[in-house]
Amino acid sequence: MRSVVAWAIRNTPSMNTLMAGVLVVGVASMLMLQRERFPDYRPDEVVVRVVYPGASPTQTEEGLCLKIEEAIRSIVGVRKLTSLATEGRGTVTAELEPDVDQPQRVVNEIRAAVDSIPSFPEEAERPEVRLRVRFNSVISVAVLAPASLDPANDPVDERQFRDLAETIHDELLELSEVSHIELWQAKPYQIDVEVSEETLQEYGLTHEDVAAALRQGNLDLPGGRIKTTPDEILIRTADKQVTGKRIAGIPLRTNQNGTVVTVGDIANVRDGFVDVDTVAALDDRPVMSIKIRMTADEDMLTIREQVADYVAARAMPPGYDLKTWDDYSKPARNRLDLLSRNGVYGLFLVFGVLSLFLDPRLAFWVALGIPVSVFGTCGVMLAAGATLNIYSMFAFVMALGIVVDDAIVIAENVYAHRLRGRTALEAAIDGTIEVAPAVINSVLTSVITFLPLAYVSGQTGKEIGMMPLGLTAMLLISLAQGLFVLPCHLAHSRLPGLPGDVPGFQQAVQRAIDRFVDRVYTPVLRWTLAHPAVLLAGSISSLLVTAGLFYGGFTPFVAKPKLDWAFLYTYIEYPKGTPTSTIDAATRRLEQTFREVEEEELRGSDGDHPSLVQTRFRSVGYHNQLDNMRGEIYIGFEPGQFFAQKSSREVIAKWRERAGDFPGAERIVFWGINDTAGGRAVELDLLGHDIDEIESVSDQIKQKLASYDGVYDIRDSRGPGKWEMKLSLKPVAESLGVSLDQLARTVRGAYHGVEAMRLQRGRHEVKLMVRYPRHQRRSLHQLDDLHIRTADGSEVPLRELAEVAVERGYDDILRIDQRRAITITADIDQEQANAAEVIADLRGEFLNDLLATHSRVTARWEGQQKETRESVSSLWFGYLLALCGMFALLTLEFRSYIQPLIVLAVIPFGFVGAVGGHLLMDQVLTLNSLFGMVTLSGIVANDSIVLIDFINRRLDAGDSLDHAVMTAGRRRLRPVVLTSITTVAAVLPLMFEHNTQAQELIPMAISVSFGLIVATVWILLLVPAMFTVYARLSGRSGQAVAAP
Repeated sequence: MRSVVAWAIRNTPSMNTLMAGVLVVGVASMLMLQRERFPDYRPDEVVVRVVYPGASPTQTEEGLCLKIEEAIRSIVGVRKLTSLATEGRGTVTAELEPDVDQPQRVVNEIRAAVDSIPSFPEEAERPEVRLRVRFNSVISVAVLAPASLDPANDPVDERQFRDLAETIHDELLELSEVSHIELWQAKPYQIDVEVSEETLQEYGLTHEDVAAALRQGNLDLPGGRIKTTPDEILIRTADKQVTGKRIAGIPLRTNQNGTVVTVGDIANVRDGFVDVDTVAALDDRPVMSIKIRMTADEDMLTIREQVADYVAARAMPPGYDLKTWDDYSKPARNRLDLLSRNGVYGLFLVFGVLSLFLDPRLAFWVALGIPVSVFGTCGVMLAAGATLNIYSMFAFVMALGIVVDDAIVIAENVYAHRLRGRTALEAAIDGTIEVAPAVINSVLTSVITFLPLAYVSGQTGKEIGMMPLGLTAMLLISLAQGLFVLPCHLAHSRLPGLPGDVPGFQQAVQRAIDRFVDRVYTPVLRWTLAHPAVLLAGSISSLLVTAGLFYGGFTPFVAKPKLDWAFLYTYIEYPKGTPTSTIDAATRRLEQTFREVEEEELRGSDGDHPSLVQTRFRSVGYHNQLDNMRGEIYIGFEPGQFFAQKSSREVIAKWRERAGDFPGAERIVFWGINDTAGGRAVELDLLGHDIDEIESVSDQIKQKLASYDGVYDIRDSRGPGKWEMKLSLKPVAESLGVSLDQLARTVRGAYHGVEAMRLQRGRHEVKLMVRYPRHQRRSLHQLDDLHIRTADGSEVPLRELAEVAVERGYDDILRIDQRRAITITADIDQEQANAAEVIADLRGEFLNDLLATHSRVTARWEGQQKETRESVSSLWFGYLLALCGMFALLTLEFRSYIQPLIVLAVIPFGFVGAVGGHLLMDQVLTLNSLFGMVTLSGIVANDSIVLIDFINRRLDAGDSLDHAVMTAGRRRLRPVVLTSITTVAAVLPLMFEHNTQAQELIPMAISVSFGLIVATVWILLLVPAMFTVYARLSGRSGQAVAAP
């Protein structure tokens, strides 16, 4: 090591060039890193989707989902199957195992298995099998129409509005940074050939007949090719019409008198959209919204900036406007700016602390390691495919104080050698070599403690997975800089050579430190060395008090605390089949009650101040275009202004109270759109085969949840389905030659319609449907007038051929791992209840007895409980392994079994400070608090290693035990305290940040800062005391002896 350090000093220009290269490459890498809110590590999923037009959820389940599940359940690599049977569509999602390296192979196997299913319903469309591409929302662009426009009721207005929105969509897609967009709240194009029952009877036709005529008369069919001498000529039958006007002119049949009956003669051809009632308004104006999304390979902020520039520059027709909203990049940008700002503050604080304790020139060279480590780590992150997000940025902030720890130890030791009269070169080499082993082991110990964070299970663990990469890279780069570059600078710096050469200010600081050491620390250390049992008893007592604070509920654990939300949101659901007008009226009432809350809570006391609300969005029917039973209200505001005055949770509570009850509604849910992972506070899956039994269990659990204070928004995934009219043949039908298939197809053609063909119009695929006119499709009485053609050509009313039974059908049918399932969810008001306590009580006798009574129903906890269980268990398992690794590393350093245990024994007292800090700051313990404690362990161990290493060196030099311990304490107090202060200073601005964007990281900062402050006291007192007891018991009193 000495020869390497000496070589580096002799080649200072090369070292400086290398450092400059790291800075240049690092800066370039930082500019190339992608920016996002959170890293996206959702598991790979294969989605199988089959459209079954007009089918009920039960038919979809039996005809599609069950068959697909059975076909793919045994494919290697599939971890979990989830199916959803809805009206007209079945979807099966296969979640893949995390260790599947080639997901496309699994996709191909699933596609082959699905394609081999021979018994799909004839009316079902071709299955779509694909690997789900993970998109993250960036921002939405609203195309606002004049308030006088009525696209919901006027087809001309609707088509005009849609054409403009399509133009904006295409222009946005041409932007260089935009690759994935969706025209939201937009109904699919559809051409309806509407033929009434009376017309069908007049012409002796059926809907199937009209559809067949359209297929035969609307063709674009290749006819082959003719090879002539000079050329080859292609032949086509090209008379395919793609617009309603042209389709109306297609010949349907020729009468005996030679007149041609066209489609337009017997039908009304509507060239419009799917027949779904919808409402969408943004700021009280009709709206069509374009969602811009991104993949994991794209930069969120760059996309947002380009879209915002387009919106600002795009000229719109009179009365129309463009507006950006639903901006997911805003919290990402605010968080990155916040952490950058706090990082700068922390950097200045660290440099200020270094300048206070060290010579300014020495402080400068020590602080130079910070940008080298930061920018060097950017290069490592770019190579590893990491991104700049909230956790990787926090790693930079927290590491500001940690990365200088090794440099402080080296520089302070070189400085001490210099003040003893050594030359600059000798002091640089000897001072570095003397502490190099301890510094190397300290850094490696920290690296080991960071590793468990990289293997935390669950979505939360995936999100923080890049944080240990950043911390580890920064520490290793800082170590290399401290061992080989820092000595070069110190060897050529004009540092004071004698105590009298130290600047006056530094002398004053040093005298103050010496007075503290002489008058406070030395007497206290001497007393603790004389009474180690008292210190040990006090230490154990502090651990017991900390445990009491936790288990007594004074510092409760909440895995994911409620944060202030960037948006407010509520939705109301009614049974399927509820008229759109009813849901529309409910959303208007919700909107009005919010306006009342807005006037009271979101303006000044005199009501003259502008509202904090930026955006209001109201919609009906867009949750599922097949089942328009949901209404939604979205409220957006400027977080910087809103959070400074109000809490979104308070506003949500007042809105919920003011809204009151809605008779007939299945559920009404108020919540905020939150970026945290893990799902709901309470989320329970009930699985079985008997849906009625599962519903019974679900109802009892919901009633039990409702009995707890602070539990709200209790709901499940079930609800009453639409009313169904089930048709069955009367005996007379068979005698007339009418089959059940003929009956079903006639009814289906009248109400759902017969799909004649699909037309390609630009980028849109347009269905051409033959069906009843709209007023007949929506009339129950029309069913009585429906006629069925018999074998002899006569027509008989449906009521004479079929029995009609009316009953309520099933809602959407959820299936998990080939069993029917109901998911129960609820939220917790953390001011009134604790999710862990509520669930522990629920899982006690009540749930055990309930499931014992219903043995065919099983319960599976999901959401935050599953997330917490997986994350905490994997964290502590990894942490225990890390402690074992630290012990093995320290035995190599100290050649002892007991001395590593002394180092590890101080770590729990960091937890004492962390828990006490949360109590003092009135913060609950969270998963991030635990992550901070794990990170803290390596920092605490570092100072203990340096202190014990100094004691061993003094003993090896022949000092007595008492003198070695006292000298080590006095000599190492300054670097130990200095490393602790710099680490705390780095996260101090963040810890006292009131911006809501920092709330998620504050618990981690509290754990690190308060834990380190308390642990530093124990390091300076408990480590010398324990070492003294150990040395006396082992007989080591000043001579080098073999350690036990």
